[in-house]
Amino acid sequence: MGKIRVAVVGVGNCASALAQGIEFYRESPAAADADFVPGLMNRDIGGYLPGDIAIVAAFDIDRRKVGRPLTEAIFSPPNCTKRFVGRMPAGGPVVRMGPVMDGVAPHMADYPTTGPFSPPPSRRATWKRSCGIPARRSWSTTFPSVRRRRPVSTPRRASGRG
Repeated sequence: MGKIRVAVVGVGNCASALAQGIEFYRESPAAADADFVPGLMNRDIGGYLPGDIAIVAAFDIDRRKVGRPLTEAIFSPPNCTKRFVGRMPAGGPVVRMGPVMDGVAPHMADYPTTGPFSPPPSRRATWKRSCGIPARRSWSTTFPSVRRRRPVSTPRRASGRG
């Protein structure tokens, strides 16, 4: 069987736990009866084992993580996931800049760290231009195949019956 290739969008605490968990269970020996492995409900799912999962791409908007290998970026601030794997393997995918689609949470602007948590200021405009997205889009250009229904004015009924 082949590998299960996974792309991670957002290299935060969950991605850190996922990457460490894959590595932890890749190296852990199988149980003697193959029924119980601490921390896993099922070690074998459809013939796939934890070692068959490979993270092949990673995206984030934090400049402390972008451009670094995933195995380093998962431990960059503001991540606070406990390290439970002694040594992560070198290499792996390099974290690439993702599009800033819905912005950055307001509480992250005041996060006290050595570097600011923010994407490069022109990144969103650059990403939109590279994808061919106009700066402002109207509803009709965003969804051209969907017709927008306009309310139909109907005459008021008389209040009495009969």
